Amino acid sequence: MDTLDPDKFKAITRWGDLGKVRAGIDAALAAYERLRRPHTDYYQFASRWLTPVFQSHSRVMGWTRDAFLGSLCHVPLAGAVMRLTLEGRMQWRPRLWRVDPAVNTTSEAVAPSPR
Repeated sequence: MDTLDPDKFKAITRWGDLGKVRAGIDAALAAYERLRRPHTDYYQFASRWLTPVFQSHSRVMGWTRDAFLGSLCHVPLAGAVMRLTLEGRMQWRPRLWRVDPAVNTTSEAVAPSPR
């Protein structure tokens, strides 16, 4: 956005209603946050449990980690979980089933169409 002044915004865009655009941006950010929350929860949980394994100064822990996780990535389900985690697509499953009826995900909530 070039300006937060409603009059300047309307002059620049020749159609724009700054209030609608800002409401659309707020709605888009809220929808994105709800979309990313299940992955963020999973990633924080996984990090909490795996960080000590990766930051250990123990030779036994390092060797065990390398041998176990290196082999585990070839197991179909475990490999898929590892890839989905790295891609940012692994989520807690119960959260996926929750539907928030207050969420407006239609394109009209994002920005009005120019005339």
